[in-house]
Amino acid sequence: MKLPDGSSFQEKIKEQEKKLKGYLSSNDNPIEITQ
Repeated sequence: MKLPDGSSFQEKIKEQEKKLKGYLSSNDNPIEITQ
C-alpha cells in the first residue's frame, strides 16, 4: 500500500513508533502516559 507522498504504509508506522518511543524515553517529557 502506497501513500500519496510515495512512501509505504509500513514506513509511516515505523516512523511513528520511533517518535513515540522517543517521547516515552525522553526524561524531560512533561506528558505522562497512563493506562
